[in-house]
Amino acid sequence: MNQLNHLFEQHHKHLRLLESRDLAAIEIGTIIENFKIQEDFFKKTSGVSRSLDDMANELSGEHTAILELCNQLDDAENATEALEVINVLSMLIKKHIRKEEHEYFEKVRNRFSESQINSFLAT
Repeated sequence: MNQLNHLFEQHHKHLRLLESRDLAAIEIGTIIENFKIQEDFFKKTSGVSRSLDDMANELSGEHTAILELCNQLDDAENATEALEVINVLSMLIKKHIRKEEHEYFEKVRNRFSESQINSFLAT
């Protein structure tokens, strides 16, 4: 399996956990690690295309917003408040995944070979 498919599997795993509303199962640390990998990937692909760079910057901003929501989730004082944050987080991550997978990574696939993409994602 290529590294990009593995990344996409992780995206959808996080989304399923959020949509399950199972507070104990949500892996905030893993989401953060996933974002670190993506941010590093953005750096490795920068400078190739202005539209790719612009999209990477937009996605990085979304990462920041998602991480702020994760912090709000950690700070939630009760289950009701936590579920409200999870609802917003789920919607934002779903939108983010769609943009990342169907727009950004499609552009990446048009610019780089699979072996280059795999090397960018190798940890």
